[in-house]
Amino acid sequence: MICDDDKALADELLAALRAARHEAMTCNHTMDVLREAEAGRFDLVVFGLDM
Repeated sequence: MICDDDKALADELLAALRAARHEAMTCNHTMDVLREAEAGRFDLVVFGLDM
């Protein structure tokens, strides 16, 4: 799961992961990712947070 508000960067990371034959998806909402990660849906979560 790639969670980043920079859509261009998220799409680039998504394409790279899929090219390496990994399942991947993107989202924009951090809390949604955290809930699904807690449920054990992901092996890896990448956050791009600008603070």
